[in-house]
Amino acid sequence: MNLNISKNLIFRYVFFVIAALSATNLHAQVIDTSIIQFSGLIVTEERKNLVPVPYTTIVVRGTSRATYASADGFFTIVAKKGEVLDFSCVGFKDASYRIPDTIRSQFYTMYQYMTRDVINLPVTVIYALPSKHYFKDDFLAMEVHNELQSIAERNLSAENMERVNKGLKTDGGEASNLTMRQKTDSYYYYGQQKPQQIFNIFAWKDFFQAWKEGKFKKKKSQ
Repeated sequence: MNLNISKNLIFRYVFFVIAALSATNLHAQVIDTSIIQFSGLIVTEERKNLVPVPYTTIVVRGTSRATYASADGFFTIVAKKGEVLDFSCVGFKDASYRIPDTIRSQFYTMYQYMTRDVINLPVTVIYALPSKHYFKDDFLAMEVHNELQSIAERNLSAENMERVNKGLKTDGGEASNLTMRQKTDSYYYYGQQKPQQIFNIFAWKDFFQAWKEGKFKKKKSQ
């Protein structure tokens, strides 16, 4: 009998301790009533009907908390009373909403209306490129008068072409072609000594001939 009483006392004591700790834990937890679960639906007007705006970005101003709406325009985010929510979406004007301080519930639902943003771009006229198949006919049908002919002759003169050639830089195709030719020339003499012009009798002949003709004499400045 005494043993049974002892067991009952122990059981009651353990139960009392657990209940006391649970109550203390509940009182120790301070519930922040300023935090609410903010949900809503983002809509806009289309043909006099309200339709959802999908994938709208929702940011709590001044914080790193953010989310985006679903394909149906629904969103939910944790925020505090008095904070401002910023809504942004491509094709719509930015909107904002301040959460009222008078909310008593920890759950709040709303509809956010978005206004379409119309951007007028300058007019751009696109013309189709002429086909190469019509070049011959257009070229032959072109009227070439004396003024155009004189301009063409002046632009294609030897002096003008030489001046233009000196001012032009080597493009990528020419540079790569020159490099390939130099590589090919070096591979031709691979494994042996490349001939030098100092031992070329024809080059010496041309040198002496130019020397006799006075091509190496300095010209006097006039």
